[in-house]
Amino acid sequence: MSLDGFAARYPHLRHKCRVCRNLLEPEAIRLMASEPAPSLFSAQQRPKLVTVARLEDPHKAISRSLLVARMLRDAGYDFEWVFIGGSTPYNEALYRDFVCTSGLADCVRLPGGTSNPFPAVLKADLFCLFSHYEGLPNTIYESLIIGTPVMATNVGAVAEQIDPACGWLVDSDTGAIFQGLAQLLAAPQKLAQARQRLQGYEYDVSAIQRQVEAILTPAERETDGGEPVVSVIVPVYNVQDYLDECLASLERQTLKYIEVIMVNDGSTDGSGEIMDAYTKRYPGKFFRYDKENGGLSDARNFGLARARGSYVSFIDSDDFVDADMLERMLAAAEEHRCDIVLCDMIVFEDNSDYQAVAVPDRTFHARRLHRDAGAVRKVGFLGHFHGRIYATSLQIVHHRERHFSYKFAHVRGRFGGVAGAEVFHHFGADLEVRRTH
Repeated sequence: MSLDGFAARYPHLRHKCRVCRNLLEPEAIRLMASEPAPSLFSAQQRPKLVTVARLEDPHKAISRSLLVARMLRDAGYDFEWVFIGGSTPYNEALYRDFVCTSGLADCVRLPGGTSNPFPAVLKADLFCLFSHYEGLPNTIYESLIIGTPVMATNVGAVAEQIDPACGWLVDSDTGAIFQGLAQLLAAPQKLAQARQRLQGYEYDVSAIQRQVEAILTPAERETDGGEPVVSVIVPVYNVQDYLDECLASLERQTLKYIEVIMVNDGSTDGSGEIMDAYTKRYPGKFFRYDKENGGLSDARNFGLARARGSYVSFIDSDDFVDADMLERMLAAAEEHRCDIVLCDMIVFEDNSDYQAVAVPDRTFHARRLHRDAGAVRKVGFLGHFHGRIYATSLQIVHHRERHFSYKFAHVRGRFGGVAGAEVFHHFGADLEVRRTH
């Protein structure tokens, strides 16, 4: 099943899905393809097709491919088609009998299995795989790595493997396969053009290895370059108008090692799509979790249970923050050995027509916001829980909308504040914040 097919059947699990390609060795494959080997093709100058598969596997639809070969020959097309792979004696006898009785002996060959089919793939003009069913077949990737274009039936996840510039997809239907091959046999220059484009094909093994490691070790999620120092918890409930601005400000943080834990508290608007976009674009930094609606406190505690940082910060999904806020607060915490560090907060009130001005570094500063005292106010250090970082050693629990309890692991907890680093809070759902550049 393809990723799109899975998402269509299980849309509520789409954000948890990843397509992981197979771990192959491109250099070893190319080296094996260049090894001397007896040619399985004739010396005649005609298009050469190759299929490498388990010929006894009914999913590979070898009988259908042989039928297409007969249709092509009957239509007057000149070609060679080699089928490489092991089979049972019974199936092999059936295939050979069909080849003989159909008059295909001069254009279809069944040499059996081999430990190294890659030289034949290299010499072929087209690799063909017309299966009834596939997952993510290695043979397609191997052919592309070698530099041979591919035509395959559009089944399983095959569409996610083949770039239209380097291969062709056809419906899983005898007539569609015939038409697809007939068009290429009538215009062999298309095969040469596709092979030329495949010279730039890259199979990124390092990226696949990182993806496999992330999947196999979910409890040790990798952030961008190391373990997170600060875990940012963002409860999300129907805030599609503000969420992108919030998450973008967290993505721009100058503190490198952070994780952003987005807790979807049963949103019914477009918030989920926005979260999906960030998890896809920044897979080592943004993480989405879904839960039934339980309120702000429940969502924060849900995120707390999954935080891995030495410090944790709570940012509401209708807030945005200075780009250096977390870096400056962490520096203050480490320099002064503080358990809690706070910063200023700028509050935008309802129905304000105030314009916040974005400066070149994409951060926002209080001095640029104090144009209308009725629209914006600055809240001091201790007047809010937004814009704080807490040492996780405090064993924080959020009890209700504006109250935390802390279980101090130290004899004396220390508080600190950072002036100039700010969090910007939308006060009320009707506010529209506009930027001018």
